[in-house]
Amino acid sequence: MKRFLGFLCAVILITVSGVFLFAFSLTRTYSFSLLGQQFSNLSRSDLLPLLEIMERKWQEEPFTLQVGEQSFLLDKRKLGITWNHTHIRNAILSGQQEVPLSLSFNKEVIRRLLQEIAQNCVLPPQNAAFKDQRFIRSREGRVLSVEKSFAELKEKLEKGMEHVELTQFDTIPPQHDTASLLAAKGFPHLLARYETSLKDRDEDVIFNINKAAATLDGVIVEKGVTFSFNQVVGKADQEDGYRKTQIVVNGKLVPGYGGGVCQVSTTLYNALLHTEAEILERHPHSGYSPTTSYVPPGRDAAVSYGTKDLRFKFPDQTVVIFTYTVSNQLICEIWGEKENKNQTEIKVNIVSLNQEGESDGLLTVKTTVIRNGETVYRFRDTYLVPWDFAKSLDETQF
Repeated sequence: MKRFLGFLCAVILITVSGVFLFAFSLTRTYSFSLLGQQFSNLSRSDLLPLLEIMERKWQEEPFTLQVGEQSFLLDKRKLGITWNHTHIRNAILSGQQEVPLSLSFNKEVIRRLLQEIAQNCVLPPQNAAFKDQRFIRSREGRVLSVEKSFAELKEKLEKGMEHVELTQFDTIPPQHDTASLLAAKGFPHLLARYETSLKDRDEDVIFNINKAAATLDGVIVEKGVTFSFNQVVGKADQEDGYRKTQIVVNGKLVPGYGGGVCQVSTTLYNALLHTEAEILERHPHSGYSPTTSYVPPGRDAAVSYGTKDLRFKFPDQTVVIFTYTVSNQLICEIWGEKENKNQTEIKVNIVSLNQEGESDGLLTVKTTVIRNGETVYRFRDTYLVPWDFAKSLDETQF
């Protein structure tokens, strides 16, 4: 009898608790944000009508799908993209404050779309070539990866993006790559490679960098012949098709054409330092600032047509120079006939740093280039620097 009464009490307690919880859930209100919109004090019964209204409004707005240089304006409804109300509602009912968008897709329709785009946006590979006494680098082709792009599309749409750029590609190798052609032509050895960052560079500077790099890319420097950067690249002014940006004049940034060309000469110069090249002419910038900090002070090579040039020669072999950009990097490669067995070390030391006026400072550095244990170059350069920036310089980072 006691067991029965205990069992009966437990049933009654569970029933009462369930009724209480159900009643509580009906009277409880919910506050949350969805797609950047804030909602407060909504009842359980308010949720489904709200989600249906938001979904209709969301579906009415087309989204842009970008693949490489091509863009497509797409209708979400025609693609069968709908909201997963159950997942969204459960997230709200569980008390989440930032409710993620959850989508359902017509997978067959989406895959068919991505396959069609992939076929129309194939970037074919480019074989390496030798033409007009210049090497043309090979280039990998690429094709959109349908499965990876499906996942990327879903992820970005669920983040509320209305402009979706697909970045997942499979590569297509060329039949004849650069290294194979160089070896066949007698340049099998990569003597040096140096990179500088293009991060946070503006569009016009990137344009100028690409233009100057393309002028040098694949050029041959004959044994014993002096190479002039200015002679090959030219004045880099408006008449040459370069854009107006910021350039360094008397230590300060001022408007001028060709800003960014010095990053090309500097990247080339740093690659040269790791070879047996003889540096015949090199100049520092008059100022050092975040704009020119793609290399440490003392390792730049400023150029200005008619006044500052980068000149060098290779006394023992003919070489090929490549300068090009990939993603956020400017790259210089030097290929030669003979293997580079040199061990090169470059040291930059701060000689002095003194405040000059209220907002500027004068920075003097000493650069030492050591090759196989012997000092081959010593440079002493002085720069005008913004004082706030100067105080952050640390030679241990050079």
